[in-house]
Amino acid sequence: SASSSSSSSSTGVCHRCRVSLSPPFASALHSRITRAGGRRCDVVAYRPATLELGTNSVHGTTRMPLVIFAAPLLATAMAAGNDILAMSTLTPPPSPTDPSASRYCVTLSKLAERGYVVVALDVWPAVIAPPPLWRVPALYEATRALVACARAGALQDASSGEPLPFHRECDIFVAGHSLGGAAAVCCGRTTAGVSAVVALHPTRCDPFCPPRPRHVPCPMLYVTGGSDWLVRAEVSRSMMTADDVEVHLVHAGHANMLGVTASVDGAHVDQAARDAIVTARAKGSSRSQASPSPELYAALVDEYVRAYQS
Repeated sequence: SASSSSSSSSTGVCHRCRVSLSPPFASALHSRITRAGGRRCDVVAYRPATLELGTNSVHGTTRMPLVIFAAPLLATAMAAGNDILAMSTLTPPPSPTDPSASRYCVTLSKLAERGYVVVALDVWPAVIAPPPLWRVPALYEATRALVACARAGALQDASSGEPLPFHRECDIFVAGHSLGGAAAVCCGRTTAGVSAVVALHPTRCDPFCPPRPRHVPCPMLYVTGGSDWLVRAEVSRSMMTADDVEVHLVHAGHANMLGVTASVDGAHVDQAARDAIVTARAKGSSRSQASPSPELYAALVDEYVRAYQS
């Protein structure tokens, strides 16, 4: 069932908490997950540590935009010594330099620091089966359920009981990586109330959602990698329609967004992301030579959301 844990933590600029759902929504979410082959779904939120830090220039308010993120957690390593796939992804590492810190929490924290509430899914499968198809149904159903929860205002900080500080009346964005990217694409094509989707290195989402035609109009950004050997760029592109846009990160592998955060030039990262999004929107695709990092992926999501809302 949805987690009711009250654990939370904060850094100077980012607060992380477990999320509780209103009872009817918690029951519906659990039902969807188990029908789709999942065992449980925990929900975690990241947001700026204070509302003042969360003031977002897009809205000019401390009520922040919401990103629902589908994270394809893997319960066990797929291959001995493969630290790309053997990762605990939502729990913060013991220290930022811990070698096991190949985790989504780094990128999600960076996105929260930019003024977003980020709600992340932690879905575990009932039975281990070969990838990539075994995770998409549960992630898809959980993502759709959380969109409904967000629209109804049914997401609360489990420790305080307070509603998460995002705009119920404003846009809801869905993002995901790999199998979660496929779930995000499925969700965007079939779920009313999703404003736009950012699919990061997504694998194919069919047969769970027909790739064409799109059932619900929804702008989509695909981010692909030139060094992604797990989900090659042409696989992701095979799902795109004429209205979708792509940013191709020439030097990116499949798991660069999961790396330990590094010391980067924030202004340079922001400009690289802005240039990539502007070109992709104008021409349908862009190629970026920028060094891939959690900061860059967070900046790409941020720039796409701002471009969508401008």
